[in-house]
Amino acid sequence: MEIIRLRTLALGSTMNFGKYANLTVERLIELGKLGYLRWTYFNLSKINYNEEVLRILRITEGYQISKPGKNKAMFDKLEKVDRIGFGRRPGSKSEAEKAFLKGGEYRRNKTLYSKSCDQARNQGRL
Repeated sequence: MEIIRLRTLALGSTMNFGKYANLTVERLIELGKLGYLRWTYFNLSKINYNEEVLRILRITEGYQISKPGKNKAMFDKLEKVDRIGFGRRPGSKSEAEKAFLKGGEYRRNKTLYSKSCDQARNQGRL
């Protein structure tokens, strides 16, 4: 017989897993890691949050899932409707990053920048 442990985390609870293992849920919220907390709710079957944390993460009754369990599709659906915490998707690059990788030019505040111009500025030649 397998015993299933379900962790219900409150604001003061320490994560004890993942890349933010030493931080509390409240500290992650202060740091703006709402997307990470939301991701853990939908993608880790044994992690749950109390009602207060779910309200802060804007996971309403319609999007809550039964635990233990996970639902990656519901996470994607909620992120399309209400995107918080992540900003850009992992792996996506800004216009400046794409131009830099190609060795091209990009504009920042209506000023033209090129890779060579940035190098000269960083090395003190401009």
